[in-house]
Amino acid sequence: MEPPPEKKQKTEEAEAEEPKTADAEMKSAEGETAEDAKMEEPPKAPEPPKELEEDEKPCSKPKIKDPVAFLTPDTTLNVLPSVNSSILMCMKDGGIQHFHAGARASVGVSKGRYFFEAKVVEFLHSGDAAAQGTHRKPRPDNFLRIGVSTAGSTLVLGATEDNVCFDTDGSVVHNKTRLPGGTKIYREAVMGVLVNLDKDSPNYQTLSLFKDGKRASQPQPLPDCLKGKTLYPHVSYKNATVHVNFGSTPMAPLPFTCRMVQDATKADVEVSTHKAPDDGKYDVVFPVSLPDEGSFDWLDLFMEKNPTYTELSDRMVLDWAEKSGLWRPKGSNSCNDKPDMHFQVPELDDSSVRRAVYSIAPLQARNYVVMEVKSNLIEDERKEILNRFSTGTFKKTALVTMGEPTADFKKRTTELVLKQKQEASDKTFELQQLEAQRKKQMEKKVKEMENMRKALEKAKKKAEKQAEKEANKKAAEEKKAAEAAAKAAAKAAAEPAAEGEEKMEEEEKEEKEEEKEEEEEEEVDEKEEEAAEEAVELEEPKPKVELTAEDKKIVFRTRDIKDLAPFVMSTTFAKFSVPKKAEGFDEVKFEWSKEAKCEEYLKTWILDKKLNTRIEDLAPSVWFQQKWKEWLSTVQSWHGELGKYDNRIAKKKAEKLSKQARKLADKARKEAEKVRKEALKKAAAEKAEADKAAAEKAAEEAKEGGEAKEGEEEAKPMEVDEKKEEEKKEEEEEEEVEEKEEAEEEDEEAKLDFDNLDVFGVDNVVDVGAQVPLFKAFRFEDWAMMSLRFELHLLAHAFRKDVEDPDRQGIQTDHLPFYYNRYFKKNLNVKDYGVETAAELIDLVNDCVYLAPKSVLDNRLTEDMESFAVFAKLTEEARRYRALRIDLGEDAALKINMAAWQQQQGGPRGKKWGKGEQKGGLPHLGGLAKGGKGDQKGSLPYLGGLAKGLPKGALPAGGHSKGGFQAPVSVGVQSGNWGKAQQQQAPMQQKGGMQVVPPPPPSAAGVQQQKGAAPQHFQQQVKGAPQHFEQKGYGKAQDKGKAAGKGGGSYGGYSQPYGGKSGGKDSGKGGKDFGKGGQKGSYGGGGGGGGSWQKGG
Repeated sequence: MEPPPEKKQKTEEAEAEEPKTADAEMKSAEGETAEDAKMEEPPKAPEPPKELEEDEKPCSKPKIKDPVAFLTPDTTLNVLPSVNSSILMCMKDGGIQHFHAGARASVGVSKGRYFFEAKVVEFLHSGDAAAQGTHRKPRPDNFLRIGVSTAGSTLVLGATEDNVCFDTDGSVVHNKTRLPGGTKIYREAVMGVLVNLDKDSPNYQTLSLFKDGKRASQPQPLPDCLKGKTLYPHVSYKNATVHVNFGSTPMAPLPFTCRMVQDATKADVEVSTHKAPDDGKYDVVFPVSLPDEGSFDWLDLFMEKNPTYTELSDRMVLDWAEKSGLWRPKGSNSCNDKPDMHFQVPELDDSSVRRAVYSIAPLQARNYVVMEVKSNLIEDERKEILNRFSTGTFKKTALVTMGEPTADFKKRTTELVLKQKQEASDKTFELQQLEAQRKKQMEKKVKEMENMRKALEKAKKKAEKQAEKEANKKAAEEKKAAEAAAKAAAKAAAEPAAEGEEKMEEEEKEEKEEEKEEEEEEEVDEKEEEAAEEAVELEEPKPKVELTAEDKKIVFRTRDIKDLAPFVMSTTFAKFSVPKKAEGFDEVKFEWSKEAKCEEYLKTWILDKKLNTRIEDLAPSVWFQQKWKEWLSTVQSWHGELGKYDNRIAKKKAEKLSKQARKLADKARKEAEKVRKEALKKAAAEKAEADKAAAEKAAEEAKEGGEAKEGEEEAKPMEVDEKKEEEKKEEEEEEEVEEKEEAEEEDEEAKLDFDNLDVFGVDNVVDVGAQVPLFKAFRFEDWAMMSLRFELHLLAHAFRKDVEDPDRQGIQTDHLPFYYNRYFKKNLNVKDYGVETAAELIDLVNDCVYLAPKSVLDNRLTEDMESFAVFAKLTEEARRYRALRIDLGEDAALKINMAAWQQQQGGPRGKKWGKGEQKGGLPHLGGLAKGGKGDQKGSLPYLGGLAKGLPKGALPAGGHSKGGFQAPVSVGVQSGNWGKAQQQQAPMQQKGGMQVVPPPPPSAAGVQQQKGAAPQHFQQQVKGAPQHFEQKGYGKAQDKGKAAGKGGGSYGGYSQPYGGKSGGKDSGKGGKDFGKGGQKGSYGGGGGGGGSWQKGG
C-alpha cells in the first residue's frame, strides 16, 4: 500500500538527506578518531635539567700539603677513627649508641668549588632493651648525614643553624628543619657533596648531592647564616661504619671534572690545626665554685675563650642527647648539676652514658673541663674523678672561683641580667598584645552584631514604609476610580487626583533623600571601622628595658633552676672544702680571690647555709621518742583524772537532785495521806450525824458511861496531835542532818579558792586541794595550747641533740613546719591557730619558747625536768590572763580552727574529739565521746548521745566506766496512767537486781483511783535501798510481770544511782520498758535509744 502523496514526498526528502547526513557523520567520526589517537600517545618524559656545572679549569696555584683529617677536638667522644682517619666507627655500649657521632674535617672551603664523598660500610643494630618494645626506642636506629659546618660549631649535623647537610633519606636538614631535596641513599652507595663557592659559577653558594656519581638533587642554596663563611666538610652518623674520601680521586666519578678537597688551593681554604702540648700533657680543669654563684655562667665564658676544650658534665650529656633527637618531657630539670634525664630509655635514665663518657674520655688526647658542682667541692669525690685521669698524659688543675669575681665575669653577669629582663619584658608585652587583640576582636564582633541589628531595623522600617506606600497608592487608585465613575463631577474629581499625585511625588522624593542620608552614614561608619582596623594592624615596637642601679650591683644572677637539688644541698654542703694539691692535683689556681680569702669565704657561706638550709635526712633520736611517749602517757593520765573529777561532781549533783526528788515525793506522800485522813474524817462525821439521836439517847441513859466515853474521844485528838508533832520534829531533824552534810561537802570545796590559787605554788596538778585538778577549767583551746607548748619545747631541744653541730643554733622559723612534720609525723599549719606566720605562732607560747636572733627557735625551759606539770601550770596561768583581758573588753580570745586542729591531732588516744562544745562541756574527753552530738548545759560530753532528752541539770542514764562510778538513771514523775485494770499485789522482778513493788490497790484505802486523781506512790528497790517515785496517775493496763506501758514518760527530772559493774540490763523490750524512746525525763535508759540500762557502772 502506497503512502499518501504528501507523506511520500516527505519520505523522499528525508531519504535524499540521509546520504548527506551520513557523509557528515563519517567525516566527524574520522576527525574524532584522529584526535583520540593523538591524545592516546604517551607523554614524553621531561628532559633532565641541563647540567650547569662545567669541567674544572687547570690551576697552577699552590695546593695544600697536609692531608685532610678529622682532629680529635672536632669529633664527638663516641667517634673511633682508624689510623688514617678515613674510616670512622662509633661506640656501642652504655647507652651512647643512641647518640649521634659527628666529625668535622680539618680543611674548610672559603671560595672555589670542591667535592668530597662518604660511603656506609656497615649499619649496626643496638639490640638494647628499648628494641624489645618495653621502652621508648629512639628513631632512626642508624643513618648517615653529610654536609658542611662552620668552625667551632656543634658536631651533630642538622641540630643548629651553623650547619647544613643531606640525610640518607634524601632530605636537606638545617636547624632541626627537614626539607625534601633528593633521592634516598642506601647502604654501599657513595654519597658525594659538591660545595660551590665559585662566584663565576651559575650555582654559586649552593650544595649539591650526588649518588654514585650521578646528581641526586638539584643545587640547594646555602642558608643566609652560612653565606660568606668558611665551610668545613662534616659527617654525622649513628650505629654505622663510614668511609670518608677527601681525594684526590673520587670513588664515583662525576659527569664533569672537579677538584676534591685534598687538591684544594691554599688561597681557597683554611686549615685547622691541633697542636700537641709541649710537655705532652693535656689539661683537665676542675672548676671549684659554690652552688648558684655563677658556676655555669663562668663555664660558658671559659668555653668561649677555650673552644678546644671538651666539657664533661651531665649538662653536656643532656645537650648531646637532645641534639641527637631523643625526646624528653619539658620542664623535667630539677637542678643544673644533675638534671633528670627522663628519656624513657633505660641506658640513658640510669646514668650509663655518664659512666661510658668517663671511661672513654681518658683514652682520647684532648683538653677537658670537668664541671661537677657538688663533686668538685667534696674531697672524696674529687679524688674519685682524679683517679680516672691518673695516666701521665694529663695535667690536673683545680681552678677555684670563690669570693669577688673578676671584671669580665661581672660584665657577663650584667649582660645576662639585661637579657633575662628583656626576655621577661618581651613575654609580658606579647601577652598584653594578645589581650589587646582579643579585646579588639570582641569589640569588632559587638559592632558587627550592632550593625546587623541596625540593618534588620532598617529593613523592617523600609518594609513598613513600602507597605504603607502601597496601601496609600491602592487607596488613591480606588478613590480615583470612584470619582471617575461620577460623570457629573468630572472636573471636581480631576483636581484631588492631581493633588494626590503631587503628594505621592513629594513622599517619594523624601524617601530618596532619607535613603541617601542612610547610605552616607553607612559609608562614614565603614571608613571609621577601617581606620580603627588599620590602627590595630600597626604593631607597636617591643619596649627596650634598662638596668636599674640595683640590677647593676648583681654579682651572681638568679636562675630559674638551682645548681643543686634541695636534698643534695642540705645533705652535702657541710662537707664542702677548698681543694688542696695533696689530693692529687698538679696545680691549684685561685682565679677570683687568694687562698686565705677563699677559705674564709667558704666558712662564712657554710655557717649561713646551716641557718638557712633544712636538713633533709634528719631522723628523730631515741631520746625524742622516749620523751614524746612519756608526754602522751602523762596527758592521757591527766585526762583520766579530770574524768574522775567530773564524775564526782556529776555524782554529787545527782545525789542532790535525788534528795530533792525524795523530799518532793515524801511531801506528796504526806499530802496524799492527809487527803485520805480528811476523807475518812469526813465520812466519820457524816456517820456521826446520822447516829446523833441514838447517841444522845444513849448518853441520857448512861450519863456516867457517856462522860467517860467523851473523855476518851477527847483524848484521841490529843494523841493524834502529839504524833504529828513528833513526826514533824523527826522530819526537821532529818532535814537539818542532810543540810549539814551538804554544807560540809560544799564547805570542803568552798575552802579551796581556785580562782585566787597560786598556780606555780601547786605541788600536784592533779590535786590542788579537795581532789580538784589544776586543769579543771581547761577548754579544748587550752589543751591545744598546752600541747603546742610542749611540742615546740621538745622540738627545739631534740633538734640540737640530733644535729650535733654547734654551728646550728636552732630551727629557723621558715623551716619550722618541715621539722615539726619530720618529728611529730603531722602537719603544722599556723593558720589553724589563728595566726599568719610561724613567728606569731611562737609568740602565742612565748612563756615556753621564744625567737632568738636570726629568727631561730629557742627554749626558756631546760630539757631535763622531773615532771611535765610546768606545762599545765603555764597553760592555766595563760588561761586566767586571757580571761581577764576578755573581761576588760580586749580581743584576746584564741581563734583556733577546732575542726582542722582536731583532724591534725586525732584527739586523745588517737580518736576524734566530740562534736561541738557548749557551756559546761568537757572537750578534753572528746575522744571518749564517740557518737556524742555536743556538750549540753550541765551534761557530761564524754557520755555523748546518752545525754539526749534530759532537762537542764539532769544527769543522763548509762555509765562511763565499768565499776566504781554509779551511773544515775533519769526516772522522774510519771505522766501516764498506771493501768486501768491493775492486778493486786503484782510485784515485778526486773533484770539487774531491781525490784519494783506496785502501790496498794485503791480499794484498800476505800477510794477508787481514777485518771488525774491525787498522786500515789510506789517503792523501787535497788540493791536494798528503797526509793520513792511519785506518780501522776496510772496509764494503760499492767500485765503480770511486765513494766508500765509505752506511754509512761516523765517530765520531772529525777535521777537514781545504781552501783556495781552493771546497772541493770534492758528494762523491757518491744514496749515493755519504762518510758520507751527516751522521752522527756523518761524512766529508762539513756540516750534516745529506748529504755535500756546501759551496761557498765
